[in-house]
Amino acid sequence: MRNLIITILLIMSLIVNLILVTSNRKIERNYRDSIKTNQKISSVLNFQKIFVDKILNSKGEVKYEDRKEIDRLASNTNNQNLINSWNDFVLAKTEYEAQNKVREILYIIADTSSTK
Repeated sequence: MRNLIITILLIMSLIVNLILVTSNRKIERNYRDSIKTNQKISSVLNFQKIFVDKILNSKGEVKYEDRKEIDRLASNTNNQNLINSWNDFVLAKTEYEAQNKVREILYIIADTSSTK
């Protein structure tokens, strides 16, 4: 009888451990996903800060170094929509095109920052 009780307790302990391990793996996966999401949002916000500081608040021509920095920050986001819109903004031939691309960039930034 005593052996049966010990066996049942061991089986129950094993089941509880399996549940805890499975739960821990799910928590760890969610944690890793959260870190990736936070890194993605952080890179977009870094781009946003420099974009606003160096482009939108610019009093004239944007320095080459500033444009290269924003190119790098756009690439760091790994957000293809943002990268494409930035490149289209840089290649805009008219003020109207550039303004449309600025709106597009700001929309992408807002969308990335608020929905992920």
